[in-house]
Amino acid sequence: PGSTIKPLLVYSPALETGNYYPYSLLPNEQSALGEYKPKNYNEVYSKNISMYNALLQSANVPAVWLLNDIGIDNAKDYLEKMDLNIPDRGLSMALGGLKEGLTPLEMVKAYSSFDHDGDALEPFVINAIYDRNNDLVAEVKIKQYRVFSSQTSWYMTKMLSGVVNEGTANKGYFRGDLAGKTGSTNIPGQTNGNKDAWFIGYTPDVVGAIWMGYDKTDSKHFLRNGSTYPTILFKKILTDAGREPSTEFKKPKNIEDLDKPINLEPISTIQSKVKFSPFGLFTVEINWNAPSDKRQQYRIYRVKNGKEKLIDTVTGVDEYRDTFVNVFNVPSYYVVPYNPQTKEEGKRSKLVKPNIRNKE
Repeated sequence: PGSTIKPLLVYSPALETGNYYPYSLLPNEQSALGEYKPKNYNEVYSKNISMYNALLQSANVPAVWLLNDIGIDNAKDYLEKMDLNIPDRGLSMALGGLKEGLTPLEMVKAYSSFDHDGDALEPFVINAIYDRNNDLVAEVKIKQYRVFSSQTSWYMTKMLSGVVNEGTANKGYFRGDLAGKTGSTNIPGQTNGNKDAWFIGYTPDVVGAIWMGYDKTDSKHFLRNGSTYPTILFKKILTDAGREPSTEFKKPKNIEDLDKPINLEPISTIQSKVKFSPFGLFTVEINWNAPSDKRQQYRIYRVKNGKEKLIDTVTGVDEYRDTFVNVFNVPSYYVVPYNPQTKEEGKRSKLVKPNIRNKE
């Protein structure tokens, strides 16, 4: 199943531990875990990445690290709750590298847990059968499996909606609410092409999976492209079936919602000056480029006599005033963007020394 297994085997079990949150930071530097050294498919790395963005970008390194952290047995327990049993034991499981794999119907059952408050449903396509007299002959009796909490399933829906809107599943067109995950597997011993390509998605009404590939992959029979094609096809099927827009994802009661991610914007310009007020007080005024996201915070640092000090944190603004400044020993300043979701600092601005300005 490739990366389509990440929400099931890695991220949801991690959320269930209570030690992780969608904006928790995970390592994203290539390093070995025992004899296994995973790499990101795009060869792009950073010191850390939030769980949300790791899922959006389908980064491999944080997924493998997280599976190792929460434990393989703990992760597999959630698949077993849905009667999905896999013999694999290695960390490559985090990337869908399974010996036998899972079928599209099994993946539909697993993903239905995100669409039903954590309860997985046995897949079905026929609701009921009636005879020629319109008498009910049979109707489906849905088998349910309690797997994840409502909180975890809602977090996953919000994150997987992000995957569709701005992540690896953003290709194609669908106007309604849709969440899902792409996946692909490479061909052993071959640098180009893919063996399997997946998209598994769900709306508030339906859950489905598309797999593309050959019965037997060889040097002449393999996929030239990855999960873009099943993603586009899935959205087209929903559209042609009249499924857009029907209903919207609704947050269950008594659980926390998830705000959109804050993406740190660097400070490109910064300036400062000393202003003299009519009351004989000196104030340093610092200005920088305004953020487009008003939720972004800034940490203001004062540098005086070689010592740095965090003096304040402001939110969504592009200026700060430091009052009661000694005009005979004016300090320097720098500003650092800060993300309150991930609790990480961005790149600090350059150091600025205020200029004294005439009385206003």
